[in-house]
Amino acid sequence: MIIDEMNYCSDLSLKANNKVLDAWVKTNDRSNINLSYFSLVKGKRAHLIIRQDGNLSAGASGRNRTGFWVGGLQHFSSMNLKLTKKSSICKKYVRRPYYIYRKYNSLSRIDFIPPENKSIVIALQPHNSCKIELSIKIAHLKMWPLNKSPSGYQFMSRMKDQAIIESEFTKTIIHLSGFMQSQIRYDDNTNNVIISGNIADLSTVVIGEDPIPDIEVAFKNARDYFSKVTENCILESSIPGLDKAFLWAKISLLESYSETDVGNGFYAGFPRFSWFFGRDGLWASFAAYLIGLTPEADSHLDLLYRNSANGRIPHEIPIVDSLDSLDQNYEVSGTERINTKYMSIDSSILWMIAQGYRNELSAKTVLEEEIRKVYSFITSLSTGPDYLLENDFNSGLIGWPETWATKRNGKCVDINAWYLEAVRVHDAIIKDHDGRFQAIYDSYKSRFLSGKFGLDSFTDSERRYIKTPLLAIPGIYFRLSRIKKLLRYLSEDDLMTANGVRSMSFNDTLYDGGYHTGQIWPLMNGWIGLSAFNNGNRKLGERMLITFIRYTFKSADLGRINETYDPDFFYPTGQFAQVWSSSLFIQLVMEGLLGFRHDWKHDMDSVNEIRMNSRSLNRIRIKSYKHADRLESLSFDKRTARNETRYNNLS
Repeated sequence: MIIDEMNYCSDLSLKANNKVLDAWVKTNDRSNINLSYFSLVKGKRAHLIIRQDGNLSAGASGRNRTGFWVGGLQHFSSMNLKLTKKSSICKKYVRRPYYIYRKYNSLSRIDFIPPENKSIVIALQPHNSCKIELSIKIAHLKMWPLNKSPSGYQFMSRMKDQAIIESEFTKTIIHLSGFMQSQIRYDDNTNNVIISGNIADLSTVVIGEDPIPDIEVAFKNARDYFSKVTENCILESSIPGLDKAFLWAKISLLESYSETDVGNGFYAGFPRFSWFFGRDGLWASFAAYLIGLTPEADSHLDLLYRNSANGRIPHEIPIVDSLDSLDQNYEVSGTERINTKYMSIDSSILWMIAQGYRNELSAKTVLEEEIRKVYSFITSLSTGPDYLLENDFNSGLIGWPETWATKRNGKCVDINAWYLEAVRVHDAIIKDHDGRFQAIYDSYKSRFLSGKFGLDSFTDSERRYIKTPLLAIPGIYFRLSRIKKLLRYLSEDDLMTANGVRSMSFNDTLYDGGYHTGQIWPLMNGWIGLSAFNNGNRKLGERMLITFIRYTFKSADLGRINETYDPDFFYPTGQFAQVWSSSLFIQLVMEGLLGFRHDWKHDMDSVNEIRMNSRSLNRIRIKSYKHADRLESLSFDKRTARNETRYNNLS
């Protein structure tokens, strides 16, 4: 099977990027192709981040989790492959759903991580008999916020094809198969393990914590694991590029799902945010429920609740053992260092909204006692006569974005829109609700959806007008003529670019083109697009949708969507793989373009047909869409104006 895949990838050309759904190809036959960017291979328990050419020379990691990691522990930080007496320049890089393929002058290589294992498999096939040298730098580092290294390493070679490097933290096992005249050496001064040997047929190097006795079975397991998204919720449309971009957004979402010693859920991003976050993982969970990854989404919600404090959902859960909460401090809003574990006001609110998706789309029953507890915490934050929630930096009730959190103390447009939706979900699930929704809605509407455009937040003594995509968030949940006008205001050139929406108008005094103060966020493109589709502005909704397709096809690691993009020159910045960039694209397709509505929105249509919120889409079909306990196929053809829905019970 592995050799078959190598042969398949060897035959792929650059044309595959436009013609083959489940493959991306880069070659360095042209001078303008650069293979020095990030690449990622991941299972459920481990991940490897190296360059696309297959090598990496890295220093201390800090918060940057490159190299090979199992949970919160690094095993090696650098890797270098050499072909003795022959060129080892990588000539082709192919990204498939569950592996990375590389072709050198005289060697083909596939890297993959079986979903249940804690080891990486490097499979090598020579074009002719050749000798390789693979050098890896051992680094048993415990991740942030501990950032601890062991006192030393001990090298043990039990046989010519196996070695163990052990420290007080863990042991790294290296096992070779298929090599002739193999040797494993260890350099005490550099902590480098050097693997050398001749290969004449398929050979493998397994590095990590556990052995993999049958490589072919492990490869099949990796393929079958990713079939969760490659063979479910399949999009077929008449928009070029949409189907492929949607598939790879689903792959990115599943790729971020991780099982660790502290629990299971969605990592926020790679390489710098590869642990659990509240708001990031909850946006991922919304999308996961929509595409049938319900057990994964359930796990993230359960993880957050287990780590909650009296109903307060955490902002951040590092995946290291023996964590002293005093160590979990980080600089926020420029100069302040605070404990980040519960550093958000919106994690609890978004967790409540996620229960709506869970109640509707998961086979696992929601627990009313958990909902009541989190709801009690949320409503306790509303103490004034206007019923609204208030950001309070000193209490750790920080809204997003954090870098200007101190400037948003008070009652904010985004937090209270999510609060309204959380109350609506609560009322739909808990039948003895308190009637709070209408009072909050009237108060919110009178303050944020009337008068001068741009009210971001206010206190008793100050009203702050900041033109940002945050202003569009109420439009995700409500349909109002005021929001239609607001969207036109947000589409002006000071905020909107040809590549998406800036995080802040360049006319604002805070604007500097920075991370939270100007850069383009696909997350925010999703917010604008959802608000536009929901309020009848299909042209703007499709404009935002196209930005995601463009990101996917122009990414340095094709198929991925970056965390952020420069607001003037549009080059990618931030994390090269950010889960909510992909999850908002999934939401924009499912809830925006296709118009899926949810049962808790009593004033809107429930999910029963594709609404076709598109002017340019002639046909579309979703196959094998999981909805609660049934499998659906939905299709629409504009030529016949016909919707069709078919059901198959899963139970």
